Amino acid sequence: MRRAGAVQMMAMVAGVCLLAMSAPAAAQQARSGYKGWKAPNRASIPVQIGVGPAGVMVGSPSLSSGYGGDVYDDQPIHLGVRIDLEAVITSDLVREHPKVVPRQYRNQLLAAGEVRYRPGIAAILPRSVYFSPKIWDTGMYGATWSLLGAGLALSPSPFRVSLGASLIGTALFMHSDTLPSPTFFVRPGIDITLDFEIQAARDFGLSFGWSSMVHLPQPVGGSVLEMGSFDEGSIWHIGQFYVQGNFRFPYHITYR
Repeated sequence: MRRAGAVQMMAMVAGVCLLAMSAPAAAQQARSGYKGWKAPNRASIPVQIGVGPAGVMVGSPSLSSGYGGDVYDDQPIHLGVRIDLEAVITSDLVREHPKVVPRQYRNQLLAAGEVRYRPGIAAILPRSVYFSPKIWDTGMYGATWSLLGAGLALSPSPFRVSLGASLIGTALFMHSDTLPSPTFFVRPGIDITLDFEIQAARDFGLSFGWSSMVHLPQPVGGSVLEMGSFDEGSIWHIGQFYVQGNFRFPYHITYR
């Protein structure tokens, strides 16, 4: 009995000591507004990758004669691939995870319903790739990169119509049996795109559209440093019609 009483007494003393030691820490936490450890939240942002074939027209169009130019007259259609990469941020995502979007943009995004965001690192990925062997007399290989852009959705999903514009850079090599050759075309430009998208399922959709890319003119067969004019002997416009399959994948992020 004496031994049991001694054990109880030691337990009481240990409890009092622990309480005394924790009291200052608790008071300090209360003064500093400490609310305890908070587990990070986890959000899934859909990332949409679109890939599909494209028909490419290279030339020098005019209001009087329509689409033309030496390259277009030699071979009207070249082959290409259209690539898109963008994050899809919806109003439902913002309501569930408001901290994903900075406070000053939340109301705008909630009003818009959906915003497509192309990360800056995606500029490394070409928007268009040209891989067109010499079917008749002219072959063309190269790519166009979208450097900076913005878009406007004219209608919401699942039948989404959008209009976009971006600064671009194009580099392509063209060789021909009938035109001055070779041509190393390297030029900056502006891209105007009209896109129609159909969301067939939650993670898959189809889109088709037209892209009009206007560059500084370069003569056919001329050097990169040579400035051309907006006539049939120069390249300054690349038109592209395309069809894409759009695939969505979840990208998981954590925040506190």
